[in-house]
Amino acid sequence: MNLEKTRSIIIKILLATLVLTAAVAVGVILIGSVSDMFGRVIWTLVAGVFYLLILLGIMSTIPHINEGRTHRSTLFVVNSTLALTCASYLTSILSIWTVIDGDMPLRIHAAYIVLLLGILYATPFINIEPVYNKLRPYIYGVYTFIAISSLLIAFGIVAPSEWDLWNGFFGRLIAASFVILITLSMVITVIYHLYLQQHPELRAKMTVATIDGRPVSSTENTHPQRTSPWLVAAIIVAVLFGFPMLLGFFGGIMSFMFGTGSRW
Repeated sequence: MNLEKTRSIIIKILLATLVLTAAVAVGVILIGSVSDMFGRVIWTLVAGVFYLLILLGIMSTIPHINEGRTHRSTLFVVNSTLALTCASYLTSILSIWTVIDGDMPLRIHAAYIVLLLGILYATPFINIEPVYNKLRPYIYGVYTFIAISSLLIAFGIVAPSEWDLWNGFFGRLIAASFVILITLSMVITVIYHLYLQQHPELRAKMTVATIDGRPVSSTENTHPQRTSPWLVAAIIVAVLFGFPMLLGFFGGIMSFMFGTGSRW
């Protein structure tokens, strides 16, 4: 899969959405109609600008991802963040146009947060994987149960409350997957640190600063700085929580000012 091409397509889609929304907004303004439709058009435009800026911010971190032990995990977090951001944008648009309403948009965004936590949980294991090959079967098991647990919890969040999933076998299945996941994680952590104690040269090698995969001295300029997965995660959390809150707050103000009484 060509990630560069995919990112380019995503940006173009967002730009097309902005242009079309702006054209509709201009038409509504010239007609002189201030209605529920006008409010939804304006919010679609705001959402497009907001998510476009977030995507550009995330993509700007990609050139600063240095080759090294954490390269794969950081790139994994960045690409996953791009996917979650686009999913959040789609959810927000569907919410603005009331294709989904009530508390469902917030529940879907909560599911995105669960998926993000699963992504971050997998990050240290991605870094461990190339260091000690014998741990790979256990690490692949961790990946499997991270995916199972995250998807089950996300589904449980968005499922209708009348299904009462959490009090049945579904809830027990999540608990069992968590037990297996935590056990595998502890086994990997202990074995990995014992391995590093037996090979101190590996620990020393991993603490050396690098530029493009080569060691650098303390007097050498190490910029650009390595992108932290936690910084990227902070951006996506701001997206998933920030825009729905912004939508509700200013939606109430717009309803008050124009008397639309709409629920965005």
